[in-house]
Amino acid sequence: MEARPCQIVEFFDGTKQMMVPLFQRPYEWEEKHWRELWEDLLEQYERQESETIAPHFTGAIVTAPAKSNPVGVSKYLVIDGQQRMTTVSILICAVRSLLDPTTPKYRKLSKLLINEDDEGLDYYKLLPTQPDRLAFQQLIALEPVLETRFADAFEFFRKKIQGTDSDGNAIQVERLIETVQTATDGGRNPP
Repeated sequence: MEARPCQIVEFFDGTKQMMVPLFQRPYEWEEKHWRELWEDLLEQYERQESETIAPHFTGAIVTAPAKSNPVGVSKYLVIDGQQRMTTVSILICAVRSLLDPTTPKYRKLSKLLINEDDEGLDYYKLLPTQPDRLAFQQLIALEPVLETRFADAFEFFRKKIQGTDSDGNAIQVERLIETVQTATDGGRNPP
């Protein structure tokens, strides 16, 4: 197992799947957690160092290879960080929902959520625990199941994205995408 800082996007890039083991708890983050993540990202969004965005530490994410076929989707078990990883997926869905589906930006964000050439469960980059799967899959399809934490988080982030930064300026979606893509996990193992 290798431990090094990596960008969160590395967990979602390429043809792979992050599987939350059945013994892990379901998605439990609430508004206080979403707000904390948003405030951390917004701080990084607003910080400029020589016209670049400084990396944001999201917390540790630990994965381990899972038994899988030698061809197709590479599978990894999420040992630690599944709440953060799920929330980042929800945030990506919220950003994507505000874009025109025919644009390259929309398709690029979709590729962080799905394995577009695969079917069934392999289609999804993140596979939550069994009780959460249907609601999560509906969210990926931009058809959130009402009265679930996924739908609540999705709406929370949509409102924030359509809002303003601390100076009262409208959030720039492109800059927010860059901020999310430069977030790091602080030194754990990317797949």
